[in-house]
Amino acid sequence: MLKRFIIIISIIAITVYLMVSLDKNDPVNPVVIESESKDVGIQQKISNIFKNPELSTEVKEIKRKTIRDIRMEVEKGTPQDMEPVILKIISSNGAVKELNLKIADTEEELKTGLMFVKEMAEDAGMLFVLDKPQVNTMWMKNTLIPLDMIFINADKKIVKIHKNAIPHDLTPISTEFKVKYIIELNGGMTDKLGISIGDMLEYE
Repeated sequence: MLKRFIIIISIIAITVYLMVSLDKNDPVNPVVIESESKDVGIQQKISNIFKNPELSTEVKEIKRKTIRDIRMEVEKGTPQDMEPVILKIISSNGAVKELNLKIADTEEELKTGLMFVKEMAEDAGMLFVLDKPQVNTMWMKNTLIPLDMIFINADKKIVKIHKNAIPHDLTPISTEFKVKYIIELNGGMTDKLGISIGDMLEYE
């Protein structure tokens, strides 16, 4: 009985780790990257556990439900508790563009970003706040919609815009410059709103 209890606890712990961690090799993640071999090893251990003939049908069903529930939570896209904030982009001529952005400033939010989001309101998007100015690299893995990426330095000045990044494209998109902030909008919105290099972000 104790052996079965230990197996159940191990299954749940390992499953949560694998499903919530997403891909530790995501370029957008500015934190420590662990080796791919570690994940492969853990997956093999899970496979071996479930080949165990002593494991009951009920326990296997718990594992299936755990994975399904976690996957559904991840695929909702942006976490529901991230409230949008109205931020402004100010052009050199004084024109103001208001954006309805969710703020990503934690490790998990920076990793997940707009992955799995199927649609956004026209003025919606996300502001990534990095812990320090750095040359960063983005990609479009698990991203379902085209995006415009706006790269902003520590002085809150737009230094680069990458337009209409392609969904699921794994081609690295470099900021080229050291940036502190990155805004992601629906593809084509920078042209539609007239957002340009040199414009300023108003954000405290």
